[in-house]
Amino acid sequence: MQDVAFRTENIQFRKEKYYSPSQKRTSLATLPTGYSGQFGPGVRAWVLALYYADGMSEPKILDFLRTVGLSISAGQISDLLIKDQEPFHAESAAVVQAGLASSPWHHLDSTGTRVNGNNEQCHILCNPLYTAYRPLPAKDRMTLLRVLLGGADPVFEMNDLADGPAAQARREGEVVSPASHAVVARPPIHREPPRRGVGSAPAHLWVHVAQECERGPGDRDLPTSDGLPSGQTAPV
Repeated sequence: MQDVAFRTENIQFRKEKYYSPSQKRTSLATLPTGYSGQFGPGVRAWVLALYYADGMSEPKILDFLRTVGLSISAGQISDLLIKDQEPFHAESAAVVQAGLASSPWHHLDSTGTRVNGNNEQCHILCNPLYTAYRPLPAKDRMTLLRVLLGGADPVFEMNDLADGPAAQARREGEVVSPASHAVVARPPIHREPPRRGVGSAPAHLWVHVAQECERGPGDRDLPTSDGLPSGQTAPV
């Protein structure tokens, strides 16, 4: 026979207190892990589970807890839901780091969502062992790299291809101009064009894109061999 019991439990803690005459300092024992303020970890867990997992509203949660004899207000329930979230953020970050280390592959998808009345993107990073949700304002390349790095800013490794003029100048002891610094921030270029296939662009357009990436800040936009402006591709 199965049964369930919902009841309150009032706990009185007696904390040891010591005084050091030599240091003139008083030491007070701490509460067990999870206990702070007026409510214990059981109340916090129930409020979070009822609200986020079961979809109950705050007034319904208040009615339920008062039914079993708990003395709690609507404002205190709201505080349990929105305040002291640092441990959850730390746990979420730890889950992402462990998930990224768990497998050599990961799935990343994005879907539109509303955050505080604004249109943003919810990025879902997962594999069979974990799932992480990251709402961010955009879904451009830099944002996706931050999601894959667990929220850290991307760090690019500069090789001779991306760092060519500036690296050569530094090796020769010359003063590097701001224009040269603009070159080092560009990612490496894969010169070999991909094979033709469904959705691929002609080889000369891939070469043109590589040339565009290598251009300096003062270079003019030049048409492609198809007569298209820079940044546009012809249909395949």
